[in-house]
Amino acid sequence: MLRKSIRILILLIIISLFNKVNINSYKESNIEVSNNNYFMILEIPKIKLKKEIYDINSEYNDVDKNIKILPSSSMPGRGNVILASHNGNTKVSFFKRLEVLDNNDLAYIYYQGNKYEYEIYKSEIVDKTGKISINIDDSKNNLILITCKKGTNDKQIVYLARLVNSISIS
Repeated sequence: MLRKSIRILILLIIISLFNKVNINSYKESNIEVSNNNYFMILEIPKIKLKKEIYDINSEYNDVDKNIKILPSSSMPGRGNVILASHNGNTKVSFFKRLEVLDNNDLAYIYYQGNKYEYEIYKSEIVDKTGKISINIDDSKNNLILITCKKGTNDKQIVYLARLVNSISIS
């Protein structure tokens, strides 16, 4: 009887874990989420990154859990999309390979049935102060990727990409 109870308990644990996993999420994320409430996906083919981005009010919109969309961000096609993530060696270091990006490399955002194509055109190293001041044309649609500069505690690297194409995929 005890053995049967243990097997049932193990089965219930496995089922509950399976139900918490977002089967649509990127397999390398190692982050379990209890819903599919992401609203866009970031893809950077050169670094083999494809990751969901959660609503600004979601508990998963946090650099310690995911790629974070910053509060001052706009949505794709409507201004500057600003994303931040770690670059270390943890399971949440989604921007750990950003330093291999070069000018003209591509990044994509999938949002509301559209695929937005961005082209990297610049990177800047800035002081890590909690605020970033960069010169961009606010009338354009940009993707801004922010992470800490490897080997430093006081610098960040900012990648700037301009929107070059938008296509409907729905």
